[in-house]
Amino acid sequence: MKVGCIGLGRMGAGLCESLLRAGHQLTVYDVCLAAKERFAGRAALAQSARAASLASEAVVLSLPDAPAVEQVVGELMEGCVAGRLVIDTSTSLPETTVSLHKKLAEAGARFLDAPLAGTPEAARQGTLMVYVGGAPEALEAARPVLGSFAAQVRYMGGPGSGNVAKLVNNYLAIQYAVLYCEIFPLARAAGADVQALFGAIGQTGVACVPYRLYGEKIAAGEYPLSFSIDLAYKDLRYAAAMAPEAARALPLMQAGLARLAEARAEGMGGADLSQLACLAERQLGGKGDG
Repeated sequence: MKVGCIGLGRMGAGLCESLLRAGHQLTVYDVCLAAKERFAGRAALAQSARAASLASEAVVLSLPDAPAVEQVVGELMEGCVAGRLVIDTSTSLPETTVSLHKKLAEAGARFLDAPLAGTPEAARQGTLMVYVGGAPEALEAARPVLGSFAAQVRYMGGPGSGNVAKLVNNYLAIQYAVLYCEIFPLARAAGADVQALFGAIGQTGVACVPYRLYGEKIAAGEYPLSFSIDLAYKDLRYAAAMAPEAARALPLMQAGLARLAEARAEGMGGADLSQLACLAERQLGGKGDG
C-alpha cells in the first residue's frame, strides 16, 4: 500500500520502520531535514506534508500536539484529499479530532484518531496498542496500515473516542508516576534502602507497568528519557480539557498539573517524567541532582 508518514520523531520513526518491514511503499516528511534523511534510499522523501499526501493512499500523522495536527491537516486539504485515508496517531484533543473528521469528510476523505499505547521501541517492533475512533468502515480500510505497527487494535467508537481513551490512559500513567516520584524520595529521606523497597513493593498488588518503568529509574537514581515532563503536562492538560468542570471536580488531576507546572518552571520540561523525584528530593532536603 502507498503510505505517507508525516512526523518522524521518536514514535514516528518507529512507525516508519514497521511500515517498511511490512512492505508498504513509504513516502515520509518532517520539518526536520535530518529526521527525513534517515530514510533516504528506503522511502521517498517528500518536500512538504501535502506532497507526502498526494503520493499516498493512506497518510499517517505522528505529531506533538493538537495545533500541529490542525496545521498539517490544513496543509493536506490545500491539495486533493478526496479518497484518502488520514490516520492520526498523535495524542490530540478529542474536540479537534471531531472537527477535523467533519472537514475531511466534506472533502471526500476519511479520518481516524488512532493514538498509540507503547514506546518508540514497541513502534519499531510492531507491538503497539492502538485506540481507534472514527467510522468502522474507515477502520477496516486502515487495518493493513495499523497492523504493521500494532499488535492490538481497539475500536473505541466514533470520532474522538480514540483520543478520549488515550488521554484517560495517560492520565492514570502520569499520576502513577507523580506518586512514585513522591514515595521513593520520602522513603529515602527516612533512611530506607530504596532499591530494596522497590523490589519488595514490586511483589505486591500495586506493581504494574508504570511502577516498573518509573519506579526502577527513581530507585536507581538514573533517568533515561522515555516520556518528558513537557509531554506529560500537555497530555494532562488535554485530559482536563475534556470536562469544563475538571478544575473543581477533579482535585487529583489539578494537583498533578500543578506539580508538572512547577517542574517546568524549574527548567525540567525536557527531562524524563521520573525526574520529578529529583524535585521532591531537593524539597525534602536531599541532593536531588538527577
